[in-house]
Amino acid sequence: MSYSGAPRAQQNGKALARLDTHSDPMTTQETVEAFAMNHGFDLSRVMPEEAIAIEQAVACHHAIQRGYASLTSHVLESDMAVGILWQLLERCAERLYAAILAMVTDCAAGSEIVSRATIEACATLRFILLDKNPHLASFLNHYGHDAERQQQQWRRAAEGLTADDRAVHIVACDYRRRATDKLNALTAQINDALIGKDIAPAWPNIAERFARIGEAISYRTVYARLCAEPHLDAEETLRYFLGKISGSGTFDLISAETVAFSRFMLAEATRWYAGASANYAETYGMNDAVSVCQSAEQSMTRLAIKFSLSIGSVPSAG
Repeated sequence: MSYSGAPRAQQNGKALARLDTHSDPMTTQETVEAFAMNHGFDLSRVMPEEAIAIEQAVACHHAIQRGYASLTSHVLESDMAVGILWQLLERCAERLYAAILAMVTDCAAGSEIVSRATIEACATLRFILLDKNPHLASFLNHYGHDAERQQQQWRRAAEGLTADDRAVHIVACDYRRRATDKLNALTAQINDALIGKDIAPAWPNIAERFARIGEAISYRTVYARLCAEPHLDAEETLRYFLGKISGSGTFDLISAETVAFSRFMLAEATRWYAGASANYAETYGMNDAVSVCQSAEQSMTRLAIKFSLSIGSVPSAG
C-alpha cells in the first residue's frame, strides 16, 4: 500500500514553506507532502518505508541547518574547516535526496547507484571529522594531485590522435589545467589556515577510510554489494535467468528480494547520512542536532534490519 497523504489539491503551501525555512517540526505526513511538492513527484507513489526515510533525512538536514545558523561569529570566522565541512555535508544530503527521488519514481537501479554515492560521501566526511584540519587538508590536496594525473594522462592519450583532433584536445587540456591551477591556489590558501607549514598526511583509499572509521565490515558487505550496480557486474543478469529457468514461483521470490534489497540500500544510505550529520554536529557542539541525528540513525538502523530480514542477509536459525 502506498503512503496515504492529503489529496494533491489540499497539499498545504505552508508545509512547503516550513520545509524551506526549517521552522517548527513537522509530522511525517507534512514532511512527505512538502518533500513531494518541493521535488515534483506524486505523493501517492510513496511507500511507508520511503516516508520514514524522507522524514529522517529532512529532520537531520534541518537540524544541521539550524545548528549551523546558531554557531557564534567566533567559530565561523576562526575555524577554516567549519564551512567547508558543512558544504560537504550538504553534498551528502543532495545525494541522499536524489536516491530517495529515484526510489519513489520507480527507478530502483538508479536509487542503488546514488545510495552508493551517498554512503561513500558520508564515509569520507566521517573520516575527515576524525581529525578535521589535517584530514581536510589531505582531502583537498588529493583533488589537486588527482586532477594533475588525469590531465597528464589525457594529454598523452591526445598525442595519439589525428592532427585536428589532437589540437582540439590539447586546447581543452590547457583550459582544464588553468582552471585546476586556480583551484590549487585556493587549496594552498585554505591549507595554510588549516595546518600552516605542516605536511598534510597521505589521503587513504576508500577501503582504508572505511576501516579508519570502524566500518571495515560495511565496506566488505553493503558498500561492495552496492558497487555491483554501477559497475554492471554479472550477478543481476545471472539472477534474472536463474529465476526464469526455475519457474514463476522462484522468479517472483527473486523479484521481491531485488526490490527489498533496493529499499534496504536506501535505508542504509539514510542511516549513513544521519551518522555523518551527528558526527558533524558533535564536532561543533550542536547538541540539539546531535540528538535529532542520533535518533534518525537509530530509526534507520531498525528499518535496515527489517529489510535485511526480507532479503535473507540475516540467516535464519534453521
